[in-house]
Amino acid sequence: MKDKKIAIIGAGPAGLSVAYFLIQHNLRPSIYEGSDKIGGLAGSVNLWGRSYDIGPHIFLESSQPSAVKFWKEVAGSDLSKLNLSRGMILKNKVVRFPPKPIGLLKSLGLFTLVKSGISALSARYHKITEINSAGDFFSSHYGENFQQLIFDPFCEKYMGLSASNVETEFATDLTSFVKQSGKTDVLPEKKKLKTLLYPKSGTISIWNKLAEKIRQGGEIHLEKKLEAIKTEGNLITNLVFSDGTSITPDFVVSSLPITKLLGLFDSCPKHVLDELKNIKSRSTVLVYLQISGRALPFHYITAFDQSIEAGRITNFNFWQAEISSQDNFTVMCVEYWCSEQDYNFTCSDQEIIDKAMHELYKTATINEKTLLNAKVMRLQNSHPILKKDYRTSLSVINQFLAQFKNLELAGRHANFKWDGQADNIMAGINLAEKIAGKMN
Repeated sequence: MKDKKIAIIGAGPAGLSVAYFLIQHNLRPSIYEGSDKIGGLAGSVNLWGRSYDIGPHIFLESSQPSAVKFWKEVAGSDLSKLNLSRGMILKNKVVRFPPKPIGLLKSLGLFTLVKSGISALSARYHKITEINSAGDFFSSHYGENFQQLIFDPFCEKYMGLSASNVETEFATDLTSFVKQSGKTDVLPEKKKLKTLLYPKSGTISIWNKLAEKIRQGGEIHLEKKLEAIKTEGNLITNLVFSDGTSITPDFVVSSLPITKLLGLFDSCPKHVLDELKNIKSRSTVLVYLQISGRALPFHYITAFDQSIEAGRITNFNFWQAEISSQDNFTVMCVEYWCSEQDYNFTCSDQEIIDKAMHELYKTATINEKTLLNAKVMRLQNSHPILKKDYRTSLSVINQFLAQFKNLELAGRHANFKWDGQADNIMAGINLAEKIAGKMN
């Protein structure tokens, strides 16, 4: 079986996980990564003598048991258990999340809180019978007022759409309703839902250790960008790379964004390509700020409403408490979710740095701190837009891809799902078993 050529496109969490578990089935996979780094969007950036995640990478102990076991085994003694501490911003006020009545009173005021409470009680006794969107789900569970105050603005920020135009699955995942999300193997235990399993030296250490293990039984090729896919009948016969080399694979696992993948095929029907109009992704701008002194003690703060433009603020000192305990500075990351045409994506680095600092002051996340250093990262196509009824278009695309008997998809962007790291690990376990069965 080791003579079988299994090509994995992409060295993100999904590609690395699939490769690792294929080796456990006595197969020898080869990973081809277009960039010069592993980890993908779950990787890291080196700044000011340290390694920081590309945004916060959350792995909870309540995740799928098989994924948790794998995570702990790979991390070993480097793993720390943190009591996840989150905040939220409403009306320019930072309060703890999930919010208590006193926190909502602080941010919303008595009149709005009472009005929203009545709306929530009314929703409980007058359930919406037909849930057709994220907006319906939010209104049904929390009432019309909280829907308008919190969830609709958040959908506008994160997805670029109102909640009424976003699929229900986004709402169920966002609010951690385990049964509705369909993830029956997730543990809904309160303690584990709050326990963050985080490597002391950052998430990239997991993927680096995994890469070492993969190289013992397989291969990882960096700066190997896939340029074309050639087919014969229902098989992929040739993969062509930008450096002019090519391979003839027995099997292909792609973690490329599905939109990019379709464009690489030597022939793809027009009616399939037409469906890409409903398969879009949002982009992210990350503003890393090294600030003198300490900041609020949260792992991250989510800005739900439009009082500031940022969507999330991460305090990396709180993630790496042991390493940063003696530091006299704090490293924060301010996230802006946008399209590539938006001002926040196209403006200069200095303009977005100034905006991030202003919004931190505005919400009192920091007080009179000195900016020591800053770094801006722009991530194209960072997360899928789960537009209402997108599955109709996705099913047409998947029907085309399913005809190729030696192709499987892995990862958030390949499957166009709002998946996390644990989901990618589970995909690796399941896909490796499936591929090994086909190879026998």
